Order: sequence, then C-alpha cells, then structure tokens
Amino acid sequence: MQAPDNTAANTGRFPVPFSLEEFRDDLVWLCFAYIDATTAFASQAAALALSGLPPDEIDAVSRRAFESPADMNLTYQRVASWHLVRSLVSMYRFGFLGQKDTSVEELGPGGYHIAVAALVRDMERSSYQRFTQRIDASKAAPSIARCLHVVELANARLTLEGLPRFFNFDVKDDSPDFEALVDQVDGEYPQGGYGAALTVRQMALLSGLEEQSIRTFSNPARPNSIATEQRKGRIVVRIEDAKSWLVARNRYVPLSESVDDTGAELARRAFVSLQELENVVMARLGQRHAEALPGQTSLQVLRELAAQHGTTPGDDASARRAWMTLPGCVREVADLIHVPADLFALRVSEVVFTDALQSVRRNIDMLSKVPA
Repeated sequence: MQAPDNTAANTGRFPVPFSLEEFRDDLVWLCFAYIDATTAFASQAAALALSGLPPDEIDAVSRRAFESPADMNLTYQRVASWHLVRSLVSMYRFGFLGQKDTSVEELGPGGYHIAVAALVRDMERSSYQRFTQRIDASKAAPSIARCLHVVELANARLTLEGLPRFFNFDVKDDSPDFEALVDQVDGEYPQGGYGAALTVRQMALLSGLEEQSIRTFSNPARPNSIATEQRKGRIVVRIEDAKSWLVARNRYVPLSESVDDTGAELARRAFVSLQELENVVMARLGQRHAEALPGQTSLQVLRELAAQHGTTPGDDASARRAWMTLPGCVREVADLIHVPADLFALRVSEVVFTDALQSVRRNIDMLSKVPA
C-alpha cells in the first residue's frame, strides 16, 4: 500500500523539520523565482506561460508587478507536473520518509535529477535575485534553501544505502570526480566524494542534528560515539557505522516503495516518455495485487488485458506497451489503477504520439547525415 503522506512535521522516527505540505509551498516559491528570472530574457507573457495560466488570464496578470507567487496566480497545482517539482518531491519522500517514488525516474546519477540538483544549487546562490531584488527575497530565500536541504539529504540517503549519488556537494564543479557523476566508467557510476562513507554534513542531515553535535559525537571517549576515520583530509563515517549509529538513536527509516500520485493527479500529468508511463502503471498495479489482483503480477495483468482485446504480445517489453494502443484496454487499465478514464486515455495517446514523433525525428536526423 502507498505510505501515508507526511503532512505534519516531526512524525515518525526521523526528525522532519518541515512537512511535505510546507515543502510544496517552498516549491511554489522556487518555481516563481525561475519564472521571474525568465522575464529577464523573454516577455512576461512567455514567462507566464510556464505557470500554466490559461491564455485569457495571462494578459491581465502580465500587467502586475511580480513580488510573490500570488501576483501571477501561481499555485502548487499549476506546477505539480513540472519535472523540477516532481523530482524534488521524490527527493523529499526518499530523504525524509525513506519512500522510493516509482512514478518518476529512479534517483541516481545520469538522469535529470542531476540537472535539478544543479539548478537548485545555482538558484540558492543566485546573483540575479540578490542584485535585482525583483521578488520578496525574505520569503523566497528560505524556501530555496529548504529545497537545497532536500537535495543534499536525498544524496546523503543514497550514500547511506550504498547507492551512487546523483550530485556531489563535496568537490568543485571542475573536479574530475564531479564529472564522473555524469559519465559511466566500465558501465558503472562511481560513488563520488569520499566513497562509501558519509561526511559530517551528511550525518547531520540524516540525524537531524547540527554539524557541531556530530563532531562532538565523533569523540571516542563520549558515550554513544560515532566511529570516524580520515579520508582526503576530511572526517567521514563508514556506511555500516553510520547506519548502526542512526538505528541505535532511532533515527533510521527503512526504505519502502510508493507512488506519489492520487488518481486525479496522475490523469492530469503529462508523461515524458513511454518508459515513465510504464513505470507508473506497473507500480500502481503492483499496489493492488493484494486487494484486487491476487496471485498475478502487473505484467501478467497487462498481458491478459491485451490478449482480451485481440493482441498477443511477444516479449515482456511489448507486453507492457501493447495495451497503450488499444482504447478499450486503456480504459480497463484506468479503472484498475483508479484514474479518470477519459483524461487518462488522452494522456496515453499523447505520450504514444510523442514517442512516435521523436522516433521519426531521430530517423530524419540520421538520414540527413548520410552522404547522398
């Protein structure tokens, strides 16, 4: 089942300094800051189009001075489908709640999460905001700082779980170690930073304590001390020592899987690829195994539905995608995953046509490069 939404701060065993609902407000401010910055090189109307405002509202809103999200009628609902927002919400759920959101690309190197992390860090250091003072910095700055906190925490949690991070805050941007987070070496992404160990900063994020408190606990003479070692001139904590210390202090939350979408939100969402649509549908079907699909895997369900509608898929990949081109099958899938069927059908058609168009464009580009 889907883990409960953590709408109140400090619930559960992990210290949560701000709730998911509060973080959604922060995300609105972050998106507002990006839209406002867009007005530096594009018209206000073009910038406002990013906010999801209907065309008939853009003209009226563009006459206002932008000092807060309310000035452009910006709400969380308008930006919830942004890749930036969905990425950061998945980082929040993973970092604070231990939830792996299977409805978005997996957290890790090589994907769009590294771009989101870089954008958030750049905005937190934004010279544009500091010197133009076009927005209410007293409200925007703390929100952006909390977004950066979430990015750092998600990276720390990945390291704690022995997984490669998608961003490295421990080195300079021009370091080969930083670039290694983008490029694979022998098919693998390196851990980066200090290897399979956590810095004092990361331990502070994971424990909810101040960095000075972590340094105090690193004293071996202190009760409940943390075993540390030196790497590259920095105090670090090995993964196994970090996890055992967090567990002993009741500060560790085991990982679980969830899908961060209600049925209505899922139907409104524009999918970026067939793979993303597959991931969401497979995950939501998986959540219903115990209650409605006993003894069946998600793939078996899709395969049977496609067969009922006259298609016999071959391999697993075709079985997962065959239903997407069968209108009756799409509606049955919508019913199974509890989303509005009409809107979901349009979203499925949208991503199928988008994928086909991208394939045509790739073929055109390829043939254009072939000598006549």
